[in-house]
Amino acid sequence: MVTSSNLEKSVSASPLTPSPQGTPAAVTHSLQVLVIGRQGASSHPDIAVPSDQDTVGRRHAELTVSDNGACYIVDLDSANGTFLKEAGRWKRVKQAALDLGSEIRLGEYRTTPAVLLSMRSA
Repeated sequence: MVTSSNLEKSVSASPLTPSPQGTPAAVTHSLQVLVIGRQGASSHPDIAVPSDQDTVGRRHAELTVSDNGACYIVDLDSANGTFLKEAGRWKRVKQAALDLGSEIRLGEYRTTPAVLLSMRSA
């Protein structure tokens, strides 16, 4: 599991794509690992939720996004939890694969990965 913030690196997947010669070739994807949290005097997350969202920790979760749109969230042992909406119900998760439009909750703050990515610090 990758856990450092702002990490961009190339990773090679198992051979998945056939080359013109018919032998498998490696697929390379770029990953971004972004810390989600509330901004404070001593914390500067990559994605800062509104400061009035006091159920979101200063380092609440990490959102990993690949250049092919795959998303993954990991709760950073937050006090108020990270939740994924599945079949109309909120399920507390330690880690989960997501779509950009997946409904998630950080504490009581409801959002989606797409919205969080639009809030990313420059």
